[in-house]
Amino acid sequence: MTRKDLCFCFSLVSLPMMILSLTSPTYAQDHRVDVQKLKTMIDKAKYEEVIKLTSPLQAAAPNSKIQFYRGLAYSGLAKFPKAVKEFSDAILSDPSNPDYYFHRGLAFTKNGQVHEAV
Repeated sequence: MTRKDLCFCFSLVSLPMMILSLTSPTYAQDHRVDVQKLKTMIDKAKYEEVIKLTSPLQAAAPNSKIQFYRGLAYSGLAKFPKAVKEFSDAILSDPSNPDYYFHRGLAFTKNGQVHEAV
């Protein structure tokens, strides 16, 4: 068996192992956020924590739910332009969710942009 054959065999064995390790529950738990946890944090007014927890995830893989909870956090901090952006991004990701439109309208209104809220 040549060196090239050995490399090919190694890649056939290592690739499935790498895929399994990336899809294992441990990896998945380390790299996602429980939406219920975000909701609880919002309910407890832990807005800065929500933003801190979701920032690396949002940068790596934007997600409409994460964008929505980030929008709620920014609204809670009275940072309405940032909230509007997060809600707008959530709408782009999932235009069928009416909550995203509703909360974006509230953020526009609280920011004094009543005409944009409609």
